[in-house]
Amino acid sequence: MMLLNDLAKKMPTTEMTAILIDVLNPEDNEIKERQNVAEMVNVTDRSVAVTPLAPTTTAYINHMYYQTYFVSPEAGVASLLPCYWSYAECFKRMNESVHHTRATYQAFIDQYASSTFQQSNAKLIGLIDNLAEQADAETKKQMQTAFNLSSDYELMYWKMCYNHEQWPHQCFNKQNDFDQLALELKR
Repeated sequence: MMLLNDLAKKMPTTEMTAILIDVLNPEDNEIKERQNVAEMVNVTDRSVAVTPLAPTTTAYINHMYYQTYFVSPEAGVASLLPCYWSYAECFKRMNESVHHTRATYQAFIDQYASSTFQQSNAKLIGLIDNLAEQADAETKKQMQTAFNLSSDYELMYWKMCYNHEQWPHQCFNKQNDFDQLALELKR
């Protein structure tokens, strides 16, 4: 939430600030729907709080913060788009092609496939287009780099979810890993 607020403050016009706040306000869109799904599958706030972020999630979040605070606000906004755009496209296609799913997830799918989310995504794309039109060549390059890296992170994120990625120390016997490493080094 802090990242979004900071990005909003750095927009060049009040209109752009309003668009960013409107589009990225998680209280009005994704957090509410995710809480509903979490309740249906018995995921508590406590379990979320004590579960470490997976490595890819950690890297993706750090990337977005880096783009915002160390590159430029424009790069920060561009780094957010692949997440929203991929959700808009994936869940729209899923909703069009899947005729059955667990009831638990249908509201979640419907939310991202909805015309409201699709319109929000279009507004975010428009905002980024406007920022790019006003940007100098270096800032445009930064925006493109941020977008491309986030696109890669987004693909990595989906793979991470599918594979149930964890930190190595969470899923391996440390002594066994050291033994395996020692064997590999001896070869």
